[in-house]
Amino acid sequence: RVHLQSTGGGGYVDQRSGRTIWDPHAEYRRRAIKADMLIGEFVDWLKKTGHWEETVLLICGDHGQTDKGGHPPYQPGGDRTSLLILGKGIKKGAAFPYAEMTDLAPTNLVTSPMDSID
Repeated sequence: RVHLQSTGGGGYVDQRSGRTIWDPHAEYRRRAIKADMLIGEFVDWLKKTGHWEETVLLICGDHGQTDKGGHPPYQPGGDRTSLLILGKGIKKGAAFPYAEMTDLAPTNLVTSPMDSID
């Protein structure tokens, strides 16, 4: 488990400064780019150490982010987040237009090499 806490806090910085999270100078954007870099370094490490072929990687946000920063539940973007699952046994290119946390919970229960996802 890797928790990149700082990204969401950048949205609050932008909200207070009057920028949107899409502004080229937004703190949220800067922190998201850093998070992407850290994830890339982690994947590189998995590959270099021979763990990548046996890894299932789940990358998700804990909540959405509105264009104005923050994540109030009734503003556009505040109720949506992304999820990326990749690795051994995961069907490449599969996409779902809508899912809720209750749909995701069974996916996270796959814990051993003997388990599989069809």
